[in-house]
Amino acid sequence: MMTTTEMYVTVSESLSAGKRSQTRFCATLDGDANQDRAGFGSSERNAIWSLAQQLGIHPATIAATATIERIASR
Repeated sequence: MMTTTEMYVTVSESLSAGKRSQTRFCATLDGDANQDRAGFGSSERNAIWSLAQQLGIHPATIAATATIERIASR
């Protein structure tokens, strides 16, 4: 479980992926010691939920308290 009060999450979107692709969005926690941990989903919300589940916290915690940076790539 996270003990830090500041969370910085990057949500990247692959613009070349299909709209329903389960890996279209990827959410990662900046500075995470586990570089293999990431949340994936067909929407930003699903990717954040997946990341929150791996971190053992409620997805609303990330949505309400994290600084979320969004990037897109082709």
